[in-house]
Amino acid sequence: MTGQDDVVVGTPVAGRDREETESLIGLFLNSLALRTRLSGNPTFLELLSRVRSVALGAYENQHLPFEKLVEELRPERDLSRTPIFQVFINFYNFKEASLELDRLSVNRLHLTESTAQFDISFFIREHDDGIHLTFQYDAYLFESVTVKRMLRRFETLLRSIATDPTRRISDLAILTEAEKHQLLVEWNDTKREYPKDKCIHELFEEQVEKSPDAVAVVFEINSSPIGN
Repeated sequence: MTGQDDVVVGTPVAGRDREETESLIGLFLNSLALRTRLSGNPTFLELLSRVRSVALGAYENQHLPFEKLVEELRPERDLSRTPIFQVFINFYNFKEASLELDRLSVNRLHLTESTAQFDISFFIREHDDGIHLTFQYDAYLFESVTVKRMLRRFETLLRSIATDPTRRISDLAILTEAEKHQLLVEWNDTKREYPKDKCIHELFEEQVEKSPDAVAVVFEINSSPIGN
């Protein structure tokens, strides 16, 4: 969908992979940059294997602070976006535990974020009835109609993968049947009737007579001043 064959996405790690840190109070969260190459037009299964290798390699180095990575790579900085990656994926694979305290009543509050930290964020959570996906986006970059269209195409892509994961990624469908019809039929319906007994220059002359002051051809526009 992006036309790129070198994709970097971010994902968080809890930083509690050691027994001595499991019960400690505090935030050990770190961000990992997962870089996957899509070159060679692999099948989805081959791509999945690449992503697995990239993820395992990143987890082995998860204690390197993300800030240190940015410091070493020195990417071109832009205050309007985060460095290294602008797409974030957060997968929750744990169940919410109930908290019980003596003589206290505890209720869990689910807070909604009103500010997007990245251009696009996926929040994926496992539930008893399946996997739930929450999509967050920067409203300054994307309109709601664009995001809805992206999600429809993402759903179409997932269905295409589930149907045949051995297909190459360039052959996987991202357009719905309605979108295909719109692109290939409706928007491509440019057939027009024109006189078959006249030459092109004669038709051109007739158009000139109809709109003599209209611009017919523009070539190599250059708005910069011409120097000596």
